Amino acid sequence: MRSTRAVITVLISILAGSCRTVPPPVEPSASLSITPPPVSPALAPSPTATPEEFVLPLELAEPLELEILVHSDKSGNNQIYLLDCSSGEMKPLTEGLASNCFASWSPDREKIVFTSDRDGNSEIYLMDDDGDDPERITDHPGPDTFPAWSPDNRSIVFFSGRNGAENLHRYDLEDGSIRPLTNFPEGQGGVIAFSPDGSKIFFGFDRIGRYKIYQLEACGGEPKEIITNALRNSRMTCLEDPDGLALLYVSGTAGQDDIWLSYVADGRFVNITRDPAPDHSPTISPDGGSVIFTSLRNGGNWQLYLVSRSGRPVENKVIRITDDGFNYWFPHVR
Repeated sequence: MRSTRAVITVLISILAGSCRTVPPPVEPSASLSITPPPVSPALAPSPTATPEEFVLPLELAEPLELEILVHSDKSGNNQIYLLDCSSGEMKPLTEGLASNCFASWSPDREKIVFTSDRDGNSEIYLMDDDGDDPERITDHPGPDTFPAWSPDNRSIVFFSGRNGAENLHRYDLEDGSIRPLTNFPEGQGGVIAFSPDGSKIFFGFDRIGRYKIYQLEACGGEPKEIITNALRNSRMTCLEDPDGLALLYVSGTAGQDDIWLSYVADGRFVNITRDPAPDHSPTISPDGGSVIFTSLRNGGNWQLYLVSRSGRPVENKVIRITDDGFNYWFPHVR
């Protein structure tokens, strides 16, 4: 059982990080991987998609008034799509042979930040919320990835391997300047999330072969380790609820990849999902009451699901949002 679990964990980690190639410490990789590898022999390559397909939900009694930004292999390689849950329309926002992924809306919802290797190296880009006017904002031989907006809409924080080791950097949207926020001598960075008030930055990092989540004051200082068992490259979300500041993330603590919520102040943990199939990349609905995530619960492809934050995970009804033969990763909701 333990050996089976170990194999699944390795394969899931490969898929979750498929939008980039992790570089060695001295000679960074020049690009992202184009085609996501399968997570198991049973997961066949997805068929070729046509633009603006309709993705019909399975279990929705009434339309969800949500828009979901997500990257998918619908065209044969990673592209960014916009899913309108009320109509089921899936609109492509990027196209071509490059790999485009890890997309998020700006706080004012007018721009989208994402990672792309369209110029031969992993860089950070901006585009309008309809996919128009893409603009590269980083340009360095070292890979830049996992961008996250500051809540005040004035800067973007990302991981970069420009100095040999991967470290957090901040891009100022007003003057275009870039400055490092951490100084790790070695290791691999992961996902990033700001606290809603912008005062704290949470990020994943693997320093000694174990991926952990750290807290950093946005004004500077030393990173503080706060979660010791998390899954790399799976979206992390920070939220403020009546019980305090909390993080949604993925962990294999219970022997399977489930979504957990951890309160920053006292370290309390709440299990949000509990299923033998891996659940990844949690993001929160605009009203804060539901978690949208991607999962292999249907046994074949990564599909999008929704679950309430209230109640026990074994009792909460999980609603499947998408139903097709493609894969969906790293959702972001508005």
